[in-house]
Amino acid sequence: FYMLDGLAREFSQRGFCAMDGLLSSDELDALRSECDRLANQMETNGVDICDEDCVIEVPPDGLPADGHPARSDANAYIQRRALHANSTPAAASLLSKLVLQRLPAIAAKVLSCSVESVRLFNEHYVFKPAQRAGPFAWHTDAAHQHEAVLALDGGSDYPEYVSFWIALDEIHRCNGCLVLLPRDAPQPPAPWYKPASDACIEWLEGQGSHHAL
Repeated sequence: FYMLDGLAREFSQRGFCAMDGLLSSDELDALRSECDRLANQMETNGVDICDEDCVIEVPPDGLPADGHPARSDANAYIQRRALHANSTPAAASLLSKLVLQRLPAIAAKVLSCSVESVRLFNEHYVFKPAQRAGPFAWHTDAAHQHEAVLALDGGSDYPEYVSFWIALDEIHRCNGCLVLLPRDAPQPPAPWYKPASDACIEWLEGQGSHHAL
């Protein structure tokens, strides 16, 4: 069990928080199996994942059409998710609780909102083939996703956004770990696809290794 009040303070101060051991071994196994199945489906369909920026969307065919029950009903979404990911009933149940209960509860705490107001915006896997996939540019997830929100509804307002990044493989400094910038470091620009500033790169080269996950 995690002290969520402590996580909220850490998130407020640093802009992120690290939670070792949050997922059970069964949850990790279910996620790994699902990722492998979806990657194999892409390969069978003749799709090179490197041409898709090494991203596997969940569900793989993207959002359903407007008015589809899976856009607003949690049970309909989970059923559609399990169908397209070819999940077993046990794995679907496990991931349903993770995606729709456990993670939203943490998101609500760090965003200081009710869990009922939390909405799932996107799920995907990052799947990088060895020695073929390139690096991701420095970016903020929120800037990337906010652009997608604005493209969907054309409005100018958007709600607060938080990402959960879950490592499915053992990672370290030599094989491509994630580096997170605390709030007091020079931030990457928005929009997300622009290169990092000189100040941001200088900070990363000098201190980034101390913030690697």
